Amino acid sequence: MPDADAAVVRAWRAQRRWSRAADRAKAESVRARRAVLLLVVVAAVAGAAAAATGSAALAAVSASATAVVAVLASPAVVDVRTVTRLRAVSEALKAEVHTFLAGADPYRGDDRDAVLDRRTTGLLPDDEATGARVARQRPDDRAVPAVRDVASYVDVRLTGQLEGYYGPAAARMAAWAGRFRVAQLVLAVSAAGLAGLAATGNPHAAGWIGALTTAATAVAAHGAAGRHEYLALTYDRTARRLESLRDRWRSGRLGDEVVAECETLLATQNDAWLAQWTTAEGRG
Repeated sequence: MPDADAAVVRAWRAQRRWSRAADRAKAESVRARRAVLLLVVVAAVAGAAAAATGSAALAAVSASATAVVAVLASPAVVDVRTVTRLRAVSEALKAEVHTFLAGADPYRGDDRDAVLDRRTTGLLPDDEATGARVARQRPDDRAVPAVRDVASYVDVRLTGQLEGYYGPAAARMAAWAGRFRVAQLVLAVSAAGLAGLAATGNPHAAGWIGALTTAATAVAAHGAAGRHEYLALTYDRTARRLESLRDRWRSGRLGDEVVAECETLLATQNDAWLAQWTTAEGRG
């Protein structure tokens, strides 16, 4: 295998390990956040039911759920900073590999394989949290991207991100934002209905109003942490910019600098996502 091929294979294998570690860490965080939402609702409902019936068992369920929420919300479960570092390195390695394969700057010279080794090595942080997670991962069998030049870069990388990720993701995030709005509305209307029932003198309605209010607050917090509306907006904007970039290249108004512009655009979007996700997770 030529040195250049060996260099890109090494870089790609590293990228796959970091990507798998980032995917797993994020999945753990998402599962923990969903469990917190469920347990907050369980605690509120069980607490209201315990107050209405005097059941010690339901009171215990409410207390236990509340205790588990405190554990799952702890940074010890998933360190958000570790998740963001893993993803940042994964995406940076991916950008280097695609730029190398396209033969764009800084990979135009005869020493391009050495440049790739040097740049990818420089991307790898030296910290125990990320290192331990990556060390547990094996590269998957995904082949090195089928990029040979700038034209195939546009087809594989740019178009792949446009049509395979950002376009569909924008629609998916918008749909999730709508679901959370509906859920909050249903809970708010239900609480209002119970408030009317409480006004008639029902002794248990007040407790259930509190439970529904807590559930509505939890749903709102979960939706805010997901940043679905923000992501729908930024993903759609990125998709439109990628499409414009592709159109400029196809019309001949842009040469091989399309690679640098595309990678800069993707890096900017990824940095914004990481910043928003870290902030939202920290609030959660």
